Amino acid sequence: MGTLEKAVASRMRIGHEDPAALTLDERGMICDCSKAAERLLCCLRSDLVWRHVSLLLPQFVEGVLMQDGQLNPRISFLCHCGHLFQVQGPEGRAFSSELRLFELNNSGRRTVRLILCPVDL
Repeated sequence: MGTLEKAVASRMRIGHEDPAALTLDERGMICDCSKAAERLLCCLRSDLVWRHVSLLLPQFVEGVLMQDGQLNPRISFLCHCGHLFQVQGPEGRAFSSELRLFELNNSGRRTVRLILCPVDL
């Protein structure tokens, strides 16, 4: 298999993998994380659940994620534009990442799906 074929095969595998994603509640508390997020952040789900997202994204201080019951428009705009956020893993590993935010409505509870898209790994 040539270099191009290996690159395509590698991308296809990555494309089928679950994204590195966190599920957050309205307060920014991490409710769940994907296996890919565990691998990317080099930690276990149990290290993250019920911790505030600012543990990983220092610029997401408490109260900044949601505003008047909706996603903060500034954060939503920055995510839409491909702004790079600094992610700090619990073990000190830092990297830049684009973020994708999706607002979910689960049985009347507002949650946010945050997908990490690292750019400098």
